Amino acid sequence: GILFLKDCEGALLEIKPEDMTDVAWMKLNKKAITYIEVVISDDILVDLKGLTTTFEVCLYRYSLTIARL
Repeated sequence: GILFLKDCEGALLEIKPEDMTDVAWMKLNKKAITYIEVVISDDILVDLKGLTTTFEVCLYRYSLTIARL
């Protein structure tokens, strides 16, 4: 997906890697969430407010998928 193409796949981790600074972790998540926002619809975008990590965004999207089953 887009996160792999943009070198943001590390943001999918739930916990910050030990060798990464807090600032670098925040920047990576901000970058990844920005790419996610580009490809999702506006009605879903409203639901993502307040989520601060890419992991949280993915978990939220997964919960929506499960709820539809």
